[in-house]
Amino acid sequence: MTLDVFEFIRRFLLHILPFRYFKIRYYGLFNNRNRKNKINICKKILGTFDNDKEELQKTESWEELLFRLTGKDPQICPCCGKGKMVKKEVLLPVRYLSPMANMLS
Repeated sequence: MTLDVFEFIRRFLLHILPFRYFKIRYYGLFNNRNRKNKINICKKILGTFDNDKEELQKTESWEELLFRLTGKDPQICPCCGKGKMVKKEVLLPVRYLSPMANMLS
């Protein structure tokens, strides 16, 4: 399909909202605030709410998931195979600033 340049621009500009107009992405039931509660209420009203097993299940950690899938415990020391590794602390990533950034500020 080929279009004249002016026709293409006209069709493209139809997607731009006029001044002081706002696009509403989510409204009503599916807006971000309390979405889960609203959907659960709708399920109860419609009679389709039966305590979903997926929602009630405790989420498993990555260690439990890996052990369940592979049968290997990631907490066992890979060197000696006897000791158990324990998480002592979580190290957060450090943001690297280049020397040029110090000169600019």
